[in-house]
Amino acid sequence: MNNRKKIQNLNDEALNIFRSEPDRARDLAISAYSLSLDTTAMLDERRWALHRLLLAYEIKGLFKVAIEVFEQKKEQLNLWECSISSAKVQLIAAVNYYRAYRFEEAMFLVSNSINFFKRLKDSNGLCQAYNCLANIYIQVPQYENALYYFDKVRQIAHETQNKTHIFLAELNVAYLYNRIKKSVLANSHIKKAEAQLEDDKLAIYESRLLFSKANKAKNDNRFEEALEIISKVKDTDTGISLFNGAYIDYLYAQIYNGTNLIDKSLKAVESALQKLKAINNTGEIFCKLYVLKCQLLNKIGDYGAVLDIYEFSLKREFIGAQFNCKKGLLEHAFFASLQTDNRIYSTNISKEIKTLRPIIESFESQIRRL
Repeated sequence: MNNRKKIQNLNDEALNIFRSEPDRARDLAISAYSLSLDTTAMLDERRWALHRLLLAYEIKGLFKVAIEVFEQKKEQLNLWECSISSAKVQLIAAVNYYRAYRFEEAMFLVSNSINFFKRLKDSNGLCQAYNCLANIYIQVPQYENALYYFDKVRQIAHETQNKTHIFLAELNVAYLYNRIKKSVLANSHIKKAEAQLEDDKLAIYESRLLFSKANKAKNDNRFEEALEIISKVKDTDTGISLFNGAYIDYLYAQIYNGTNLIDKSLKAVESALQKLKAINNTGEIFCKLYVLKCQLLNKIGDYGAVLDIYEFSLKREFIGAQFNCKKGLLEHAFFASLQTDNRIYSTNISKEIKTLRPIIESFESQIRRL
């Protein structure tokens, strides 16, 4: 087997497993990249290897690592050449930048990828890029702009009869309306997404629809209905990944907390954390679980355990959207320190909360420049 075929096989396998086995996907992508260095003729294969590598880092929540790798490699790859591989690398780089709250760089890269996809008449890539742009505007948040780009995805998907993108676009719009508490509109788009599942080829996406329905029911305080929907996810997705399993447990934990079943909620949190640790995924959901755990521990008066989690949080780096999690952790830890009359903790935590202000102001400054 020649090197080109070996690299293609490595890249293909990395793409197939990056969600379920991000560490192995990373190793495969690194091997593909190394093999491609043997000759400049393999520039396209090298770009695809970097694309897979950035996917693996993004799924693990290692946005800063992904950005460092991209910055190191981009000059070697002639990414300004109009090609599908260049567009895809810039797009996944943009995802890592926006998830690290570096919006200006993300906007620049996603704009480049959109221009390439347009020139190459790649409607699939264009849908992915507009989705990325919409998600940036959700983070800002500028919901009208986000809805505008989600609508562009829906328009392209309908024009090209791409049922996958029609389905995903409807779910994304439903997510947005759910987020801004427009329940009737959210439900309308969930039903539109559900209509696409009549196509057997989209059966693999049924669990995503159920996740969307469960989230909506939870946000509407219809907890029993949410529990029933989540149970269907397990019945539907027999080959459920550890990450999806962790997300299911996270939903259970939120619902049990909403119904004041604290012990059950804590068990679900622990189950989710164990699954994420098993695949070394310490991204945003991992952080949110610890915030929820602190809230639950404060409810039962286990303030010492909350302060232990605070100590644990000092050893990790928070990045991008995870700053909201850090703020939540600090607020719960501050409450625990007051309950235990621990002035050293309360003073230190109060100082940390103040240090978040310039970071938040920096984010707001970026937003104003968009």
